[in-house]
Amino acid sequence: MVEDEVTQNCSLWNAKVETLIDKDHHCWKEDLIDKTFVLDDAGPIKALPLARHGMQDILVWQYSKNGLFSVRSAYYVQRNLQKRNNYVSDPSSSSESKTTWKFLWNCKVPNKIKIFVWRLYNNALPIAPNLIRRGVEMDSSCPFCQSDTEDLEHLFLNCTFTRQVWALSEILCASILNWLGSAQNWIQFLYGNIEEGHFRLGTILMWRLWYERNKLVMDNQSPNSLNVVVGAKNTSFAYQEANFEPSSPSSPNVNPCWMAPTLGALKVNFDAAIFKVQFGADMSAVIRENQGQCLRWQSKFVKHIIEPTYAEALAARMAIEMALDFPRRTIEVEDDCLVIVNDINKRDWNHSLSGRIIKDICVVNHRGFVWE
Repeated sequence: MVEDEVTQNCSLWNAKVETLIDKDHHCWKEDLIDKTFVLDDAGPIKALPLARHGMQDILVWQYSKNGLFSVRSAYYVQRNLQKRNNYVSDPSSSSESKTTWKFLWNCKVPNKIKIFVWRLYNNALPIAPNLIRRGVEMDSSCPFCQSDTEDLEHLFLNCTFTRQVWALSEILCASILNWLGSAQNWIQFLYGNIEEGHFRLGTILMWRLWYERNKLVMDNQSPNSLNVVVGAKNTSFAYQEANFEPSSPSSPNVNPCWMAPTLGALKVNFDAAIFKVQFGADMSAVIRENQGQCLRWQSKFVKHIIEPTYAEALAARMAIEMALDFPRRTIEVEDDCLVIVNDINKRDWNHSLSGRIIKDICVVNHRGFVWE
């Protein structure tokens, strides 16, 4: 049994993406992906949507919204790479530093975590080298792994235990594995290259690592990497719940009242919401008749999806597939995302992730559903 698995995994070196796809059920072979890729890569791969209908292999430029290469997008990528190199080579860019700290002090995390990150950035934490420099006699090895000297870079980026934590958090791991600069400059780089929710969780994870490190040193309590990640996410979620009201975008073009379909028709409503703390999207769809009676509904949460238009497109496809179960009824589809509605009405799609989903919708929309 073990030899078969080894042989299968070795054969993947020359395989195509289709090897990872269950074509009969239009889904990923999740067990094979989990065995082949590290956790930090497996999750985003499984979150990628698969087309319901055959599509040709194409080259896609991932740095543009429509999947097509442009000089403008290439310039943007080059500028980001240059900015990253500057972070590594220049530890004290004053203008970038001021911007980072302004962002940190306004970040939606507890004040103790803001102060902790400030102390980390200024090398003011009582780690082994700092204490030894002040005359304290102590072991300088890392409390977690006992295999290297404890410094900021090792403790928060390079320690084997720390890397397990970052991998389980499913964010930032690639930045850590490829980082060549200091821990301080890494914080500054993250500010300019990830969205606020990931930055917020990153600061809480660093604080939790420091907390677990101190429990190990003071109380000899061995840490658990999964508990560190769960504790950090719970802290982030609880703080958001206690201190901030959920934001709901308003639009003057959206009628808050449900509009009944024409007599004899069915109304399909769908929507998607991004949850940055949980790093995913919640998608829902419902089918109702003229009097408002619910005939069918579906809701699901998909991790690793934080782009609103992409989430709306997935919700639209889910709604259409539900509506196909009512072949003899006129279907009216309603949503507040005009980008999705207009693209479907125009049968216009591109090479982006949402574009592939819209093409799927247009293929199954042969019955001429009315999109509003």
